[in-house]
Amino acid sequence: MASITVNGFDDVLKLLDKLSDKGKVEDIAKKAVDAALPVLEGSVRGHIHPSEAASGVTVKNAKVNSYGVFGVVTVTGRDKQGAPYAKIANVLEYGRHDGKPPHKPWRAASASSTEGPCSKIVEDIVKSEMECE
Repeated sequence: MASITVNGFDDVLKLLDKLSDKGKVEDIAKKAVDAALPVLEGSVRGHIHPSEAASGVTVKNAKVNSYGVFGVVTVTGRDKQGAPYAKIANVLEYGRHDGKPPHKPWRAASASSTEGPCSKIVEDIVKSEMECE
């Protein structure tokens, strides 16, 4: 967890002022999520490689909704035969009913392998943004 050093009451007031501005907090959160998304994107590409679907991995920048700030790494596009990359990625994740090819789950593996690095990136950005001048 991040820690912030404050020296005196004025620093505490500045910090609280930043936290009270919902727009500022959302901007900091969006900046942090956007910085962490390339790490997750690389992991997703690595976990669905050597599939052709790896070339369809795309990132959608951070947005805000009623649940909070989020970013999306998804699979879009089509292969040479016209099959959606999302379908190929889905077959990799869950397999087919006949068991051929066998499934190779990539979603949970991508998420768990990047949790630490992404958390560190987010923590560093929030800490740097919240430091008092």
